[in-house]
Amino acid sequence: MDKIDAMVGGMLGLGLGDAAAWPLAGLPSNNLQAACQQHFEVTKKPSWLHGALTSWTVMNLDSMLYRPRGRKYIDDLAMRVHLLVAPQNGDALRGNAPAAKNILRQAWKNLCNGDDPRLAGEKEPRADLLASGLPWSFAVDNSESQVLEAVLDSGMLISRHPRTLACIAFYVGTARTILADPQTPLADLFAAGSHFAELALNQLQNDKVGTLSDTIDNARTILQVEMAIAQNQDWETLLPTGGIDIRLVPEKALGLALAFSQINPNQVLNGLKTIVENGGACDVIAPLAMSLFGLRNGKDHLPFALVKQVRSGVLLERRVRALFGKRPPRAEPWVYLELMLSDWHQKGIAEEELEITREENEAVPEQAISREQLALL
Repeated sequence: MDKIDAMVGGMLGLGLGDAAAWPLAGLPSNNLQAACQQHFEVTKKPSWLHGALTSWTVMNLDSMLYRPRGRKYIDDLAMRVHLLVAPQNGDALRGNAPAAKNILRQAWKNLCNGDDPRLAGEKEPRADLLASGLPWSFAVDNSESQVLEAVLDSGMLISRHPRTLACIAFYVGTARTILADPQTPLADLFAAGSHFAELALNQLQNDKVGTLSDTIDNARTILQVEMAIAQNQDWETLLPTGGIDIRLVPEKALGLALAFSQINPNQVLNGLKTIVENGGACDVIAPLAMSLFGLRNGKDHLPFALVKQVRSGVLLERRVRALFGKRPPRAEPWVYLELMLSDWHQKGIAEEELEITREENEAVPEQAISREQLALL
């Protein structure tokens, strides 16, 4: 399995886990799978993948926080992603970023009324922010220090809680290791994630940014304890019970997701159903678990049969409402994934004259979102 296939598997795993946890009325599974397969043929191009990661990252940061910090930060972040994941193609790829930046700018104006809000020190960590770090794991050709700098710079845009930042770093470190070797033993994955998280905490300690330093030691201790527990448990025993709010314990969410990533591909459908049926914070756990599973196994083993309710029209409508004053109740990575893949799909048709049968066109009339529609946002 090549790295591009793994990257696409990771991104789509995130979206599929999210869609499974928050079902919407829409396409039957066979139509969804056909539409995704068309997109896969396009996403095999590395330059398109890297370019679209910029849009996905910037929009994901917005969706998971709903309080972007302003135009300057958006431009800086977009530029960092370009230079990090595709430094040799930076100039050529910048054309993929404007749509994402314009969406964020409009959201910023609506939510902040032109002000430049500053992040305060959160009282609680947040597990729902962790998935924003996924694209940084794709910078496989960059050094550990470069990736760490990017993770912290972008992470500080969405949280100043050291436990949240450490867990984002853990997630990225683990994902980078899976990309390097999908067969890495589970114990080594925990070690790689812990190493990257430790580097992040040490950097925060040295920088003494904001209100971080007084809780860094606590973040380190909790991460060590929770990962030691998760490392020696089956993933099903790590599912949250009624007395634990896993949204406020990102270490537990990560440990469960990492344990789940080792599941046999022929059991992943039932495994994802178990997560969703367990309730709790399945909307946080399922995307994390499926993204790591997708990285490890690639797109071909993702359980499309479970996701029967994804419909681009409904999701696009939600995004439009969010942009013009109404915040959706939660982050929906699938929204941005669909916008991004549809944009790729339109480029692929124009460039390669991809042939789509009449039956497929009739089966998924609402799945495609044109670049013109994207521009209207």
